[in-house]
Amino acid sequence: MIAWLATTALADCPAPDAAIAGAAADVVSYYLRDAELGLTEAVAGFGCTGPATPADLAAFWATRAMIWSFLDDPRADVAFAAARSADASTWNPDFGAQARARWEAAVPPEGSGTLVVRDASPDDHATLDGRPWRDEPVSAGLHLLQVGDGERARFARLLQVEAGDTVEVAVASAADEAPTTRLATAVPFGDIHPPVTRKGARYADAAGTALSWRLQVQPLASADPEGRAALRLYRSNATLQVATVTAGVVAAYGTYLVGWDATTGHNLDAPLSVGLTVLGAGLTVGSGALEIGLASRRKGLRGDIEGAANRALVGNP
Repeated sequence: MIAWLATTALADCPAPDAAIAGAAADVVSYYLRDAELGLTEAVAGFGCTGPATPADLAAFWATRAMIWSFLDDPRADVAFAAARSADASTWNPDFGAQARARWEAAVPPEGSGTLVVRDASPDDHATLDGRPWRDEPVSAGLHLLQVGDGERARFARLLQVEAGDTVEVAVASAADEAPTTRLATAVPFGDIHPPVTRKGARYADAAGTALSWRLQVQPLASADPEGRAALRLYRSNATLQVATVTAGVVAAYGTYLVGWDATTGHNLDAPLSVGLTVLGAGLTVGSGALEIGLASRRKGLRGDIEGAANRALVGNP
């Protein structure tokens, strides 16, 4: 069983079709991380709009399949099958002939499983892949569950059901705002066993499986509000680090040049050479101290992002 949580506040409801189109364009350009974030936004939109259309589901799963295929993930064929099952007339020609052949050959997994939706209100209506669902068996494969008033969802979750499996989904109550602030993620939670921890220079889950910092840990953290804030700070910190190192190198080289002139070249007045040398040395030392501080802050922010990734995994063991 694999499941992903994705909900969002109505006031910030993104349009799934636009997000999917952007993700597809990113895939074609091989911007896989941006494509992941685009699918994240799309699932967030599924959590606050009406029942998903077959065309949107087909485009979503085809884009998901393309990302997985680039990563040599065998679930790509399952996603291609989900796309074709949703709407066999929807295909993005920009994905290429090879991908189309794989899409055409994809076959849904055999068998069915059971879906259990817990904590829904009596007035809630559930849709599975855009169609009303009422406790029927669920075919094996990838699915989208939406729960809401029948016209607009307030909760969405992506599911992977295996034959004979029982997938349980707890729906947040209308009074519980915490789950509705979490954006979606298209990261494959099912293969990640919390907690995510850093081991040396690498990240791994509880099973010891190595995780990609860029393609897995960061997108996981983006599903958490505090994680998104930490990611923004992390990126601005990295930019400042680059600027600080560059300034330090320039200051050090400038200090060397004026120091050489003060002792050997004598092209500048001695007081000016000495003054510039002292100034350059101060800038070099200052940039070094700032870099040490930024490196320490970077470490703390990575810890915050790691914590956010683990929060996003709650309920996805």
